[in-house]
Amino acid sequence: MSCLHGGSYSGQHILARGVDHPPTTAADPRAKARIFAAHLHEITARTADVQSVIESAAATDPDMAQLGDTLTGQLIRGMTMAVTALHAHGALRPDLTLERAADRLWRYAGPWACRGLVLARGWNLDETKPGSPRPSTPS
Repeated sequence: MSCLHGGSYSGQHILARGVDHPPTTAADPRAKARIFAAHLHEITARTADVQSVIESAAATDPDMAQLGDTLTGQLIRGMTMAVTALHAHGALRPDLTLERAADRLWRYAGPWACRGLVLARGWNLDETKPGSPRPSTPS
């Protein structure tokens, strides 16, 4: 099953959509985190396959390598902005630096997470949505 919902996306479209921000009207840090997680799911599901192609092409095409680096940089910057906002509301552990928190979020939010769960582990795309119930495995 593909992590891409359909349609085609140019690198410029991914770059433009990658800077979208979810609504931040929620006051509760947990509500903000849920909104952000849903936003990340949508973005990752929409772009994971395209980013996989970019990663493959980057080995032989310098433009694709540059685009891949740009997308990775945008993702880590987005994760840093998110954890900074959560930190401002007291929602991060005090022993966790912003950099480490952003890195941890980056690890879970990257397209590799969607691909790994769907392609390697057999999840369907709906199961990767934040807060979705996981079907029990047959015993």
